Amino acid sequence: MMKAIKKMVFFSLKERIFYYAVDLFSEFGYESVSLQDIAMAMDVEVASIYECYASKKELRDSIYHHCVALHKKVEPDVDELLHMAENATLQELSKLMIRRMEPDDQELYDKILLIAMHDFSFSTDSAKLIEEALFCPIENTLLPLLNKLIALGRVEAMDIPTFIRLVKNFCFAVAVLNISSFKMDLDAKQKGYAMLLSLLKPVG
Repeated sequence: MMKAIKKMVFFSLKERIFYYAVDLFSEFGYESVSLQDIAMAMDVEVASIYECYASKKELRDSIYHHCVALHKKVEPDVDELLHMAENATLQELSKLMIRRMEPDDQELYDKILLIAMHDFSFSTDSAKLIEEALFCPIENTLLPLLNKLIALGRVEAMDIPTFIRLVKNFCFAVAVLNISSFKMDLDAKQKGYAMLLSLLKPVG
């Protein structure tokens, strides 16, 4: 179980339910775990869970919303990126685009993505989470940055949608690795991102 569960440091019953659910959903799959299973793991009555969450879906929605919020905490400042695009190297830009999460946040984020990946082929909610927590931030950052680099004459014009799709595939692969025994540390992620940016052709 998560370190937080081992320490049993919680502020409320609702928070305990949240973390137990993340642990059980990520280990066994959302569809395979009932609210009764969560109650049994917590050694409480299932009615206690219904006092905090009206349904299992509401609990999952709360978990998914939290995942998006975790990612927003480390999303790059687009205005800062665009300002730096004039002089910064592509490697420097890549470091701004891949930022470190706090270890506990990273563990929680990875587990929630695992829940969604178990389920995204069957659930529009899970597919939406992967879009909001992984893919949309990439596009929202890369699209204006690439347009800026082209406008400044630093890189040649390109097929931007295809390049963004390539970066999304890389970030999805990293997310998959991070929920396995093949985790990538921040330095490896930044180097991978820098390698992708190195595919951009300088003007001249």
